[in-house]
Amino acid sequence: MYGFLLAILSITVIMVGISLSAFYLYCNYLLFEKCNVDGWKGLIPFYNTYIKIRLAGLKLWYLILFISAVILLIDSSTGLKLLCVLIILFVSSLISYNFTKRMNNGKTKHVVDFMLLTFVPIIYLPVLVFNDEYTFDNTVEVTPNAYIDKIQTSDFDIYKKEEKTCKKCGTRISETDKYCPECGKKQ
Repeated sequence: MYGFLLAILSITVIMVGISLSAFYLYCNYLLFEKCNVDGWKGLIPFYNTYIKIRLAGLKLWYLILFISAVILLIDSSTGLKLLCVLIILFVSSLISYNFTKRMNNGKTKHVVDFMLLTFVPIIYLPVLVFNDEYTFDNTVEVTPNAYIDKIQTSDFDIYKKEEKTCKKCGTRISETDKYCPECGKKQ
């Protein structure tokens, strides 16, 4: 009796897995079509990652990093598998960041789109495909290292000191000045 129930459960899990995989591939096909790329290119493993990296405007060495991590994940020890998964997640997040930036045409919820596409792509990819609000715009400016460049070039600097200005006339003064050189007001 338990063997029969286990067999039914196994078949059900396999069928759901196949159905979800087929739906994901179909959505990938439609996503490539939406980006003005031949849909069949979204069905070929690694090649579809290459195309996504090109569409996202990333540097191509991320593809080498991604493929190396996948190969090492297949044939590696337990400790190295965690590192490989983290590398794959990192590269996927870079792709998602620039890709969603180009897909949502500069809307403010870009970070939400990027997080959802990175961590739950099976759920969020259909949203990108079937929602008409999302259109791919290749002219949206992205950086070749996605959010890494954004972090490195941000205006946030903990060592940057605020410039001191005169309270009366607004002239820039040094930290050591006790009086404004322009209007003479005591600082």
